[in-house]
Amino acid sequence: MKNMTRLALAGLLILSLAAAGCSSADAVATVNGEEILRTDFDAFVNAMVSQNPTAYEGDAGVAALTQLKQAVLDSMIENELIGQDAVAQGAEVTEADIDERLESIKAGFPDEETFNSTLEQSGMDMEDLRKSIRDQLLYEYLFAKVAPEPEIGDEQVEAYYNDNKADYETPAQSQLSHILVADEATANEVLAKLEAGEDFAALAEEYSTDTMSAAQGGDLGWSSTDAYVVEFADAADALAVGETSGAVESQFGWHIIRKVDERAAEQQSLEDVKEIIRSTLAQEAQTAAFAEYVDGLRAAAEIEVLDESLAAASE
Repeated sequence: MKNMTRLALAGLLILSLAAAGCSSADAVATVNGEEILRTDFDAFVNAMVSQNPTAYEGDAGVAALTQLKQAVLDSMIENELIGQDAVAQGAEVTEADIDERLESIKAGFPDEETFNSTLEQSGMDMEDLRKSIRDQLLYEYLFAKVAPEPEIGDEQVEAYYNDNKADYETPAQSQLSHILVADEATANEVLAKLEAGEDFAALAEEYSTDTMSAAQGGDLGWSSTDAYVVEFADAADALAVGETSGAVESQFGWHIIRKVDERAAEQQSLEDVKEIIRSTLAQEAQTAAFAEYVDGLRAAAEIEVLDESLAAASE
């Protein structure tokens, strides 16, 4: 199923637009006789563009905007198909249902003012959001009806685990501290103080230009060394626990690195991850089943794209 059906609002609001009745001159497409209005279509496109306006500037932006419009229309067609079929299968969405979901969405914001500001910034208004909530509730009804959660047997879980063991391996990790300075002379000065017995953490607080780790005595926490630039990683990998490197140059400056501790790579057992795998396989099966069902709705539908420039969206 296409991924354009819903538009994120601050990571919490799911927005799409429903079609409504009007003269066909104001519609960009019809789906089983129901019209997708140009006003709704334009509002959705404008809201998407407002999220990243620079992506649609210049010559490349013209092609990108055409692709966006086609994707938006495709998602609106799909949304209309889902809504029609959900109602045909008995879905009823009341104003009270919408109010309840709206309150749940608002609860994800610190206050009403932040919610209203975020909604305004999205390019939508409350009417659009209520339409979106209605569409989402219809989507959830149909999804549950035609793609119920399947039973995933232990054999399937074990086979998946064996085929994807690398996904359940915790890589080797090191607990590192460092002191970052701007030049080699300062690095050598710090090294001399360390050799004289001065405290690493105190020197990190005094000298390190990495202010975040300096406040923690140079501590970088636990991580795979793959997370660091190659010069730093190579020097860290060469250290034994408790050892301190010499001056190591990277694009950030000169580092003095201490390996505080390390952990070997670990393979999570099947027992540890079997329920995660079971849930993953169930979700994948449901998603595939619903996508196939919606493809069937599309194949059986009467879809007419009235705007020739958008005709490719329904192909």
